[in-house]
Amino acid sequence: MFFRGSRVSTITILFSFLIVNACNTIKPYIAKEHLNWREAAKPEAEVIHTVYLVGDGGAVTDNKAEVMALLKNKLSEESDSSETTVVFLGDNIYQRGLPPESDDDREEKEEILLKQLEAAKHSSRVIFIPGNHDWDYSGPDGLAQLKRQEEFVEDFFNGSNAFVPSNGCPGPVEVRVNDALTIIVVDTEWWLRKLDKPYAPENGCTVEDELDFVIQLEDMIRRNDGRHVLLAAHHPIFSNGNHGGHYNLLDNIFPLRLVRDKLYIPLPVIGSLYPILRKAGASPQDIPNADFQQYKRAILSIIEQRGNVIYAAGHDHNLQLRKYGLMHHIVSGSASKLNFAARGFSATYVHQKKGFCKLIYYKNGEVWAEYYIVQNEDPEGELSFRIALYGLNPEEAEVADREEVPDYRDSVKTIAANENYEISKVGSLFLGSHYRKEWTTPVTVPYIDLKTYRGGLKPVNKGGGKQTITIRFINDDSVQFNLRSVDKFPASAIPDIFRGSWIHDFVKDQTSTAHPYGALTIPKMSKVLELYYTDPELYYTPFTSYLGPYITDFGGKLGFIEIRPDEDLSGYERFGHSENIVSTSTLFDHLHDDNENEVDSKMYLKSRLFDMLIGDWDRHDNQWRWAEYKKSNGGAVFRPVARDRDQVFSLYDGIIPWLLSRKWTFRNFSHFDYEIRDLKGLNYSARNLDRRLLNGLSQEEWLSAAKEIQQQLTDKVIDEAMKQLPGEVYSFSAPEIAAKIKARRNNLITYTREYYKFLAEEVEIVGSEEHEFFDVHRINDEETRVEVYRRKKDGTVEEKIYDRVFFRDETDEIRLFGRDGHDKFVIHGRVDRGIKVRVIGGAEKEDILIDSSYVGKGGKKTIFYDTKTNEPNLHPGKETLVVTSDQAWVNEYHRNSFEYDYFGPRLSLEYNIDDGFYFGGGIKIEQQGFRREPLEISHLLQANYALRTDAVDVLYEGRFYSVFGPLWDIYIDVGSKGPNYVFNYFGQGNNSENKRDINFYRVGMERFAASPVLVRRLSQAMQVGLGPSYESVNIDKDEDNILTASFVDQGMVKSHARFMGFRFHTRLSILDYEVNPERGFSWLNEINFLKELNTGDARFTNYRTDLEVYLTPNLPVKVTFASRLGAATNTGDFYFYHSNFLGNESGLRGFRRNRFAGKTSFYNNNEVRFKVFNIRNSLIKGDFGVVGFFDHGRVWAKNGGAGGMHRSYGPGLYLHFFDAFLISAWYGISDEDKLFTFNAGFLF
Repeated sequence: MFFRGSRVSTITILFSFLIVNACNTIKPYIAKEHLNWREAAKPEAEVIHTVYLVGDGGAVTDNKAEVMALLKNKLSEESDSSETTVVFLGDNIYQRGLPPESDDDREEKEEILLKQLEAAKHSSRVIFIPGNHDWDYSGPDGLAQLKRQEEFVEDFFNGSNAFVPSNGCPGPVEVRVNDALTIIVVDTEWWLRKLDKPYAPENGCTVEDELDFVIQLEDMIRRNDGRHVLLAAHHPIFSNGNHGGHYNLLDNIFPLRLVRDKLYIPLPVIGSLYPILRKAGASPQDIPNADFQQYKRAILSIIEQRGNVIYAAGHDHNLQLRKYGLMHHIVSGSASKLNFAARGFSATYVHQKKGFCKLIYYKNGEVWAEYYIVQNEDPEGELSFRIALYGLNPEEAEVADREEVPDYRDSVKTIAANENYEISKVGSLFLGSHYRKEWTTPVTVPYIDLKTYRGGLKPVNKGGGKQTITIRFINDDSVQFNLRSVDKFPASAIPDIFRGSWIHDFVKDQTSTAHPYGALTIPKMSKVLELYYTDPELYYTPFTSYLGPYITDFGGKLGFIEIRPDEDLSGYERFGHSENIVSTSTLFDHLHDDNENEVDSKMYLKSRLFDMLIGDWDRHDNQWRWAEYKKSNGGAVFRPVARDRDQVFSLYDGIIPWLLSRKWTFRNFSHFDYEIRDLKGLNYSARNLDRRLLNGLSQEEWLSAAKEIQQQLTDKVIDEAMKQLPGEVYSFSAPEIAAKIKARRNNLITYTREYYKFLAEEVEIVGSEEHEFFDVHRINDEETRVEVYRRKKDGTVEEKIYDRVFFRDETDEIRLFGRDGHDKFVIHGRVDRGIKVRVIGGAEKEDILIDSSYVGKGGKKTIFYDTKTNEPNLHPGKETLVVTSDQAWVNEYHRNSFEYDYFGPRLSLEYNIDDGFYFGGGIKIEQQGFRREPLEISHLLQANYALRTDAVDVLYEGRFYSVFGPLWDIYIDVGSKGPNYVFNYFGQGNNSENKRDINFYRVGMERFAASPVLVRRLSQAMQVGLGPSYESVNIDKDEDNILTASFVDQGMVKSHARFMGFRFHTRLSILDYEVNPERGFSWLNEINFLKELNTGDARFTNYRTDLEVYLTPNLPVKVTFASRLGAATNTGDFYFYHSNFLGNESGLRGFRRNRFAGKTSFYNNNEVRFKVFNIRNSLIKGDFGVVGFFDHGRVWAKNGGAGGMHRSYGPGLYLHFFDAFLISAWYGISDEDKLFTFNAGFLF
């Protein structure tokens, strides 16, 4: 139907439609059963607590602070006796969290945070949860941004723990509000984050992986049965907003506004691609994303059927409520921003208005939710919706009285640690003999009587490492105890994809590498060495109600019980009578906060040398506690307490364990023998601790500690220690273990010197939050002295806190980190040769860096790093290299950044019609470097052999990262094909013939190509590259092949040619997975220019583009739609082998390689990848799937452009196993051929 003469323009109609569509939830959506919500009478019962849920307040400004005004007003209306909690649900600062103090935006971001803090400061309790924007918008500086915000928030509240979880940990954190209500806080961005994030024990985190997170959360919620539980997070698991896959028409026409609020750039039709990709889960911040779905399933498995749980989140900028199963789900994320929210979809309430949700907990057990919105800047706001969520009977809280239990004090049990580790002699050959006899032999041990042990123990919670079950207890003296299983349970130690497979069975079997009772031998030796230690006792744990909710976890198991070194243990000599024992994370907090705090490095060195003697390779941060002792003149000294000696004396005999413990596999798995063969591998877990805490000791001090151990650890002491093993297993290995310890002790000087020299190669000296003066004196060509003093802000130098002389034949590099505070660095002395000194200023703007030194040879040996704003305080000399930047990286210090270099093999196997079976092998080398991300250099050298043609090709890939700053890389690719390499060529044109034997179309060739490219990483997803290229080609002109045929353009053939040119490329890649992408896209564009050298005529430019798109809708079955669209063209004169080709692996399956050649090519590959079933058996674990594909493409040539699209189709199979490897096979069918191909990975 057409309308004529209308005065209303089409544009006006469209604009009006967009406005209406964009605002279709300005009126709230309320499910029909709750339309009369205003008639519901609130209970008359006493209010026991009120919680305000405020989300995504990070965009508040002076002109947009109406929600904060409303919050402040509502809090003022609460009675003086009422208890309130305000929970800020994340995204507290847009766009990238809180920058360093030196950043130009710092003041503005502080103001945003202060508006939220001021609004909530009169609440009884305030909880700040981080969101993805607080994590640097999921960027690389996330952890640093987060810690700055945590410090700022908690300083505002005078040090209270208001920002949770702390230190970037995921939680779960349990906040006991009162006897009826518990708030559990989690950091969901930790789960979704792909970049650096802390796992236990780093930063004091308690969660070792995602599965451990789920276990701890489930335990926490289970312990709160019968109580109200509010689970607070940033990310929702249901949403009617953008993050749930819902968009309006405005979002499709102006998609860029979903990325940045004010980017109203119309992109009709094309703009719909962005919402479609988001709906398919391309963004990790959206619920349809695969990782997000994993999190959602994990959470629902815990809370879906728990009617006492409310899940509250922000993230989507609107207000929502729904009930799912028995739990309730709230979205309250409109404190400063708004986005679209769809009506319905099982929601109870949806509103696209700024506001927040208020939860009211009543004494009669009822819980009500109220939603307040802002209206016309009215500080009173408006009640938009109210509903009773659920009710608990306050008498239902289960407080189980302990039943009468038997008296176990005189009972004993004969039991094996694990009788399933016995295998045949052949099995031992491959899997190792290990300590199988010790594990399978029954030993007689006493029962533990939890009712009477150490005054009676009460269970607190469940913990433990990745393989050990641990229950924490406490007695009436507030001393904590850990009861941990002797046997290991590796299901949680390996990725989920391996569980139930032979990998799982193998890992479980390899528990026998560790001596089940080895930890019992350590206390006697530790005491003689004057070290602090735990003293485990071996018991059988009966099924007793004193285990509480953990009776099924630990009842009937053999376990060690020991005091948990924590807080005040002044009554115990083994802990040095310390009144305060802290974690490693807390230790480093103290070292950072005050330079008067220090570690007893000599005692730590002695502890670490002892670790090497007993082969304890598992000495990561969480295996240490630190006994604090106050110093009379201020500060404290911290002494190490070693714990968890489960991996002492480990044996990796047997063919498979031997291979797995090589330097190129799991290097830290160190075999306990008479000699230490890989000292660096043995110490891998403690490498970062050692570099930090042993950096002040000289070689003489190291050797002195070794000699002291040799004198104290006599043969008699070692033999007595072995007698602590159960008598039933003593004879199996105790004498041999003792002999090995003695042999290693006798060689301890050699090991000590070797490890000292390794750590001395690169030394990092780290400042604190206080002020320091670093004095570096280049004494002579061999010696450099570093002294560090405490310093007042006015410049007054106080006592010395560090002093070490470095030797050039030991040390290549010294790195000085100022951290925070106002520091001064002075480098002086004139020498011919010297050690490289890097000086990294702190985040403050007032650091002073002065270099008056001179090093005559070897280039510049002093490098300053600092912000551009601090340039006036930099005083470099002629030999100083100055690196300044406005970016945060220039001042950053990462304690756990040290990694070892890598050297290992690479293997490959493929099959195609042209090469037959295609074997490959080579080596991979990775070298680490200072501030080189992801590493400094990567080398891959590989040779491949084609069985059918006897052809050999060799390739080299070199990757040199952060060469000219943190984002500038160099890529070098070199390839050589020949001898016997053959190149398929069927002539030019889209209708070239293939009617003769394949040998007629094969051209003998030797080809060499090299291309170094300078690459700039513009972001995590995008890079550009430019560089020169060289190519050399030799053609074998066989009289019986196509090159001599009359129809070939002879101008396109030349026996020998050499080329020079350049390459340019751009790559934009946003993929959820590299091996098997399910969502996202990758777009590569290339320009290659080549000119023939000398008198050659060839000179051309090749333009190429390739776009890959992946979509996996949320369907009951897993189906991935993958499509690749590509085109290439040449301009200028080129030889036949530089044509643009199509065929088999090059874009057109069902045809031979290089089947069609032309000036221009186009291709489109489409696949439907359908996962048929999971494979879960003892041999392999993974996904098996089928593929249906359809390809079409064509070429254009000067004299052969006729014909239409060539098409092919066919089935395929794939096996994606262990989330790391994928092999695929396809059968391509065309009107010309039917071809089978097998290779690693998909075609694209």
